[in-house]
Amino acid sequence: VIVFSFVCALWVMIASPIANAGPYLMNDVGGTLTIPDEWEMTRWSDWDFKAKGANGTIMYKLWLSPYQSPINEEASKAFAADYIEKVANEGGGEASVASSEIKTIGGRTTAISEINFKAKGGKGSAGLFIGAAFAGDGQVIHSRVISSKRNAGKARKALESTLASFKLKKGPAATGNGDV
Repeated sequence: VIVFSFVCALWVMIASPIANAGPYLMNDVGGTLTIPDEWEMTRWSDWDFKAKGANGTIMYKLWLSPYQSPINEEASKAFAADYIEKVANEGGGEASVASSEIKTIGGRTTAISEINFKAKGGKGSAGLFIGAAFAGDGQVIHSRVISSKRNAGKARKALESTLASFKLKKGPAATGNGDV
């Protein structure tokens, strides 16, 4: 029994990192996500993904918007306003947009928005929500990290690594000028 228990424990130690290793194929998203090695996946489906890192102090999420829009300054500001609502849904209060910009990450035009907030309840610790959006095939792919202000640098670096390494199978659909 002791040998069997030891073998089982050894197998779990070996298999656990492999189970949390990427990359993660996401069919509805249309691509493959790779997360930092030290992160742990907590939810994985074809249309969304969640993970946590830095001993649970950084929370990551990827999800879809069922429409495609150009990624530009106007869209970036609209995403930032939407992210403020998401901060409230995640337990953040007193949220405000710190910055909203367009960057090229992983060869894609990406809207990046940083939202400062205070956690509801407790001491009201300062937090940071960094949201990113880029165009997929007929949809917008969003990613975000939520962390304390203290972990802002790690959170920013980790989010940018997921964006840079994301393998999009099929790029954005061709769009017209909107005239009917």
